[in-house]
Amino acid sequence: MGNQSWSPSMCILTECRSWLLLLDVLLASMPFTYLGLPMGTTKQRMEDLTPIMDGMERRLHACSSFLSYSTREYSSSKFYALVFQNMNVQQTFSWLWKSKCTPRIKFFGWLLLVDRLNTRNMLRRNFHVEDGYSCAMCNAVAKEDIVFLFFDCPFAQSCWQNIELHWPANNDIHTKLSYARRNTAHGFFMEIFHVSAWELWNIRNDKIFNNNAASTTLWVHKFKKQGKLQLLRVKEAVQPQIVQWLDSIV
Repeated sequence: MGNQSWSPSMCILTECRSWLLLLDVLLASMPFTYLGLPMGTTKQRMEDLTPIMDGMERRLHACSSFLSYSTREYSSSKFYALVFQNMNVQQTFSWLWKSKCTPRIKFFGWLLLVDRLNTRNMLRRNFHVEDGYSCAMCNAVAKEDIVFLFFDCPFAQSCWQNIELHWPANNDIHTKLSYARRNTAHGFFMEIFHVSAWELWNIRNDKIFNNNAASTTLWVHKFKKQGKLQLLRVKEAVQPQIVQWLDSIV
């Protein structure tokens, strides 16, 4: 070996470098930065840390809009408002989340508003199901999409007539809801709509998967039953008014 010295540590270091090259990992040397902080063998001076502190101060100032000014604690609601402050959102979503419906019906309502219910048109459009896409409730030639199934289908229209809800001739669901809400006397329109649509959807699925008959009488029965179940989330002072309205439906 001549005058060259050899030690086990050199062998280990050489082997480590070979593995690092194989894994395409860079071998750093002191000083280096770890998690944004400088690491080295010498003690850091205050002026060395000044740029890092300035950067942190700028970031905290940028985040101050969603920090609680009393406790300086993070608020997710303020952060959400900051991120989406310039986004235009249909007001129908706000009406949905503020309604007194149970979370299950609210989630169904959200799927309805964003056109993500698995109607036949949706299955054909996204999953290429080619078993036909006519309406399951009336077998019309028109494709079974959200608008037709819940508004234009003769069965759906007969259900809406029972509770005296009328829709404009418009293919936008948000426009339909805004119009109907303005022209409805009582203050629980969104609850009525989503419970109604929920029971329409259940009867439609029951007809497809269980081959059960669908009728307006059955829908009225299910709607009134589900409507009274939702009363648990409504203020007691308002409950008699809703019960009276439900009992008037025949």
